[in-house]
Amino acid sequence: YNGLLKALASEGSSAQCEAVLTDMEAAGVSLTEASYSALVDAHVVSGELSEAAGVLERLRRESLEPRLRTYAPLISALCRSRRAVEARSLWREMTTDYDVAPTDDMFCAMLESLASSASQADPTPSRDFYISEFCSVLREMERCLDAMPADRLRDIYDTVSTKSNDADGRIRAEFVTLDPDDGSCSLTGVERLPSPGLDTNERRKVRSRLLD
Repeated sequence: YNGLLKALASEGSSAQCEAVLTDMEAAGVSLTEASYSALVDAHVVSGELSEAAGVLERLRRESLEPRLRTYAPLISALCRSRRAVEARSLWREMTTDYDVAPTDDMFCAMLESLASSASQADPTPSRDFYISEFCSVLREMERCLDAMPADRLRDIYDTVSTKSNDADGRIRAEFVTLDPDDGSCSLTGVERLPSPGLDTNERRKVRSRLLD
């Protein structure tokens, strides 16, 4: 059954996945984390994010333990859809309640979503909320990962430098940069990052010096 569910999920066939789960239950086959995770994925692929969150709640009610594959597609999709508050809530649940560590892709998606939200003209709930959450995720990233690939650091740096200059002072003070000696991530002070007043070419030169 799970092989069929996985195939249907990749096509975004959420209704068919749901039908398979119904058939499994009728046949006396227990639904597992893998079964529900496939249904979450199917809803995500078809753009039904609220429905995907509902399936995750069903999984928890069945006293099953969600895994990274359960959370990752939904959190990443919420980040892409600028639903950062919902994504952050699931993130906290994932890391705190189930001790599941995010991947570097998830860190980048979460940071970009928070930075984009902070850069809106009148963000809800508030710009301060998004900045605080952004810095919190940066601290989590350093604790969870021994090393962040340089291209991922570039993605995050580009997000901050181009979308959150209004929050530059607070974010720069806690930003992650690449250690030139061992390639690891570390939180660093403002002196390691370029001024927001630099033009694009100057910023590119400084970024290259820090991260290449």
